[in-house]
Amino acid sequence: MDVLYFEMIPRKDLIREIDYGPFKRKVDDGLGLRKAAFACMNGILDLSESVVDADQFLPRLQDGLKDKDDDVQVCCVVLLR
Repeated sequence: MDVLYFEMIPRKDLIREIDYGPFKRKVDDGLGLRKAAFACMNGILDLSESVVDADQFLPRLQDGLKDKDDDVQVCCVVLLR
């Protein structure tokens, strides 16, 4: 479970900036894995809530709700049900 909690955190080492000449764009290479971690947590909560450590999970959920990506925010809102 610790690996799952770790993957829910946006990591700066996976964010890179691409220079297109007149403009630059940031790309988050960890976005897919972060969304998958929240989706996995959704499945775990459906099956057995007792294995989830609330002290580790709730701060990750708060960070996910503040995430810059809309898909991560939607995954977190689904977890709030």
